[in-house]
Amino acid sequence: MKNLNAQFDLIRQSATVAMADRILALKASGEKIIGLQVGDPDFGTAPAIIDVAMQAMNGGLTHYTSSRGNADLLNAIAKKLQRDEGVTYDPASEILVTQGGIHAYYTAMQSVLNPGEDVLVPDPSWATHSNMAIMLRGNVIRVPAPAENGFIPYFESWEKALTPKTRLIVLNYPCNPTGAYPTREYLQRLQDFAKAHDLWIVSDAQPLPKNLLSIVFGTALEKSSAKIYLDSAQFYGKRLNCDCAALSTAGPDSVQINFTGCGD
Repeated sequence: MKNLNAQFDLIRQSATVAMADRILALKASGEKIIGLQVGDPDFGTAPAIIDVAMQAMNGGLTHYTSSRGNADLLNAIAKKLQRDEGVTYDPASEILVTQGGIHAYYTAMQSVLNPGEDVLVPDPSWATHSNMAIMLRGNVIRVPAPAENGFIPYFESWEKALTPKTRLIVLNYPCNPTGAYPTREYLQRLQDFAKAHDLWIVSDAQPLPKNLLSIVFGTALEKSSAKIYLDSAQFYGKRLNCDCAALSTAGPDSVQINFTGCGD
């Protein structure tokens, strides 16, 4: 019998996915359960969104589009980023629409992580952050985020975890599952740390109120700093994901990959 990819033996099963499968099976058997294990709203898609989707399909938009994403959508994303985050990207060359948050995360990680390199991940964190790095043959170094520090790693823990093979830092704020969020000063210090050690930053941000990301990161959102952004916009429980990247020819100081959210 053929063996599977050995990397599968190294990853952890997602507890939330396992729980979700169990709850779906129980519901199918007639059990009445309110599921709180995943970020799935208890209401349906807004009629206005359904109407627009139906109009698009009835209008013939049911075929392959550009591999980067529909041109109108790319332009709308660029306008959203300019309006809400104050950053400018060329929709023709610096924005890429993805199939979901995990696809966006995979694309970013695949583009910067080489086999055998180290990835710093706060613990606890969403299981996919570590599993994806392992599947790409990276080495995950878990950085403790203790409850007594508000589930934020002590800065000394980042410094202790650093190795000569460290390639990138993965962030997840507001944190899944703790909800923790660091201060602006902490994030700026972490960015300076990444720049000093020539690291990339992958930041998975849960849906946030409009402009919160730009308030928290401030100058970290400057295009001139050669960063990559992943943007995941939450529209009433429906998610739109894209990669936005602007890299200088001199190479990256650090990379920030942000899954941000908006409600309009």
